[in-house]
Amino acid sequence: MTAPGGAARAIRKEAMMFGFGVKKEGAFEGRLNCMIGEESRFRGDISISGSARIDGEFEGTIVATESIIVGKCGVVRADVQARDMVVAGAVAGNLRAHDRVELHAGARVDGDIETRTLIVDEGVTFNGKCVMPEPVAAVGSQAGEDGGHSRGEDGRSNTGRAETAREDSYSR
Repeated sequence: MTAPGGAARAIRKEAMMFGFGVKKEGAFEGRLNCMIGEESRFRGDISISGSARIDGEFEGTIVATESIIVGKCGVVRADVQARDMVVAGAVAGNLRAHDRVELHAGARVDGDIETRTLIVDEGVTFNGKCVMPEPVAAVGSQAGEDGGHSRGEDGRSNTGRAETAREDSYSR
């Protein structure tokens, strides 16, 4: 039996592991407002003010104002839209994150990703395409300036935002 408040402490501890409430590079700050636990299933559309963690099964669509975490046991068959995402489980659907997507070792994503920053650990399976829109130019920047970003011979921006190999660099 769990001590009074023990379950809440465990959830807070796990949320801290994923950076909720901690301000640092690469971490997420937010309110964990929704959790779908292991052995739980949800089917439908959900709109979340704050963040959510999915360790069970979800099918439908997800829209969150902050972060979505798909745990190692999580299975998501949905299009997902949020500010940030961390995927350690399986997702079949498109991911659209305003700021950042992290794919942790063992994750599987079958769908397209649109985000400004993509981090892919070794051991991830990703079947889809990734679109990384250019950041919005800062107010007051002059026309013709590239914000300090260099451009390659092909004219593409070399911003260094993605920490993964590009699809066209593989020979198959």
